Amino acid sequence: MGHEGLQQLVLAVTESSDERLPGNARFACQAIIAQLHAVQTQITGLDKRVTLAHRANADSKRLEAIPGFGVILSTAVVATMTDPKAFRTGREFAAWIGLVRVVPKLLELAGPLVRRCTGFHANEARRQIGKKLKNL
Repeated sequence: MGHEGLQQLVLAVTESSDERLPGNARFACQAIIAQLHAVQTQITGLDKRVTLAHRANADSKRLEAIPGFGVILSTAVVATMTDPKAFRTGREFAAWIGLVRVVPKLLELAGPLVRRCTGFHANEARRQIGKKLKNL
């Protein structure tokens, strides 16, 4: 259906001369369309508030300069991150927001250990790595 289909439905519901919809269906669709308009109004208001908060915060503006960061993400990061110095590296910060997965780094570090081990020790090392991956 998509956006165009929704617009066609709105036109069919609002035009009383359109007889494709029975009366009860038209009444139900009018209620749904009114709710959609109300939600759109609320979203627009929230978007304006987030944009104002973003413009008022220098940290949020700096974060927006990062590729992939927009107004919403930069404002959310500033609102939830209490102390930026808690991150030792940019990689830790990127992992915290979900841009970098920690698992490849762990596997990179564990690879030589597993290659050196044989038999029982290799199985034990793999088991330990599996435990760490489950806890991430």
